[in-house]
Amino acid sequence: MARHCGLEEPSTPDPTSEFSTLGERLGKEFDELYIGLTDVKTAPLYDGMRQLVVDVADVGNVKLAALSNAAVAYVQRVIQVHELAPLFAILHGADDVPAPKPSGDGLILTCKELGERICNLWVLIVFVRVHWLKDAPL
Repeated sequence: MARHCGLEEPSTPDPTSEFSTLGERLGKEFDELYIGLTDVKTAPLYDGMRQLVVDVADVGNVKLAALSNAAVAYVQRVIQVHELAPLFAILHGADDVPAPKPSGDGLILTCKELGERICNLWVLIVFVRVHWLKDAPL
């Protein structure tokens, strides 16, 4: 975010530089703002998704997880505003996984926490915009 203010990134990482401190502050302010604006209208679920989550949770003995490339506080807020919080055992965002996407580290961590081998995973809900999947060759 500091780049958007016209600051140059130091050639060597320096957490005390103006670039780092301003970037950190602006990032935190941005996260707080968009999380505060989150409601069912600004973060709608895809048609049928709420009922699917409820139905899967009703099966019993199934853990649900949500993983997003947004902050974990945003994930928590989306789940909360849709009244789904009691159904989810695990919530993760980019700021509480080893590395955000494009790394698969968050997905691997979430799968491990679900206690299932990846090939036997019951349910993993990933809150990302996946409209591009409809045209993807599978």
